[in-house]
Amino acid sequence: LQRTQQTAQLILQALGSNAPMTISDRFDEIDYGEDDGKPEEEVVARHGKAALDAWDKEGVAPPGWKVDVTALQDHWRDFGHALSFSGHTTLVVTSNGIARFAPILLAEADRPAETKLKTGAYSIFEFNGHWRCVCWNQRP
Repeated sequence: LQRTQQTAQLILQALGSNAPMTISDRFDEIDYGEDDGKPEEEVVARHGKAALDAWDKEGVAPPGWKVDVTALQDHWRDFGHALSFSGHTTLVVTSNGIARFAPILLAEADRPAETKLKTGAYSIFEFNGHWRCVCWNQRP
């Protein structure tokens, strides 16, 4: 995922960081099947607005998309657990399809109502005994 790696490099450069970049296949792009690369209007026309709303609000993928929600949630939990003991700041750059499952780290009452991230948006999580979302779905 070349664009994701380029985005991470640009962010690290803007921060003046020379931190090493680690690439993990845990957060690779979701397989959207026939809808891959299609404009949202075409996807809505194919599946209906209710199906896209279910994806945006509940993480329920439309038919034909290859999304293992349980595995993605487990990946975020494992990642968050490892980070909670690391004492390091970590930048994660991924697609909104993957990022929408990051709130699994938060207590249920603290999760955003809509988990979709807009293109180019970011979120900040911090750990201080428990995970907290500092901001969600912000644009630079």
